[in-house]
Amino acid sequence: MLAIWRKALPRLPHPVALRRCLDQVVTAVLTQDPTSPAPYRSGDRGLLATIPPHKSLFHTPPGVGMPIGSLTSQFFANVYLNELDQFIKHTLRVPGYVRYVDDFVLLADDTQTLVRWQREVDAFLQTRLRLSLHPRKTVMQRASQGADFLGCIVFPHHRLPRARSLRALRRRLDWMRAVIFNTEPQRAPPGGAWQRWLRNHSPLTAPGVPSAPMLNRMLATINSYYGVFCNADTWRLRKHVYHRELGELKRFFLPSGAGYECLKIKTAWLQNP
Repeated sequence: MLAIWRKALPRLPHPVALRRCLDQVVTAVLTQDPTSPAPYRSGDRGLLATIPPHKSLFHTPPGVGMPIGSLTSQFFANVYLNELDQFIKHTLRVPGYVRYVDDFVLLADDTQTLVRWQREVDAFLQTRLRLSLHPRKTVMQRASQGADFLGCIVFPHHRLPRARSLRALRRRLDWMRAVIFNTEPQRAPPGGAWQRWLRNHSPLTAPGVPSAPMLNRMLATINSYYGVFCNADTWRLRKHVYHRELGELKRFFLPSGAGYECLKIKTAWLQNP
């Protein structure tokens, strides 16, 4: 990574003094070891055991891996994988290529070409960048089947959300109804953030009457899914969710407009929760 950075550094349109400062910062970021000294751990330490080893810097060799969670990780991922972009576009001359950080798609007219490209890309990644294709996430299929890419199933002329996103929303709606109306949930409750939130907030002001914090929490959860759905061709789905999936929860919310881009709390509940 440092070698790639320093190769690109002279081309930056900045004075030498500024480039020198940038290089000092970049070197410090790339060579830091966030595991030493050992970080202070708080919260539920048992959750650390659920992190896959390949996603933790505590299980990587020295000098391998970068901490995530800051803008530098996304920036350096693009700097690093620019090498892959150049190889695919200028060496393999792939006409149909899309990449978003470490997810990418190659398009060709025949299977044999795709097989050859996959073999050459895998070899380039291993020899040039010390990376490898994920063995269970490398898929070869017809474009008409739809590509699972960035949260959507992308078809040649339209996009649809993943089925699991709708299942997750249904599970949360079912659980919200159970909390407010004291019914038996039909699906497993959501974990983590919702459970922690309920330990510190009262969900009801009376039986069947959600508190203002509960209304806002439900709205944020529902609208987060609407935000995902709006990235695909889902007007009918968004309308269906409001009219058919919310059930009794519909008494608390209204669609923002005819486009059903998001929901809002009914004025009556804002004034008299």
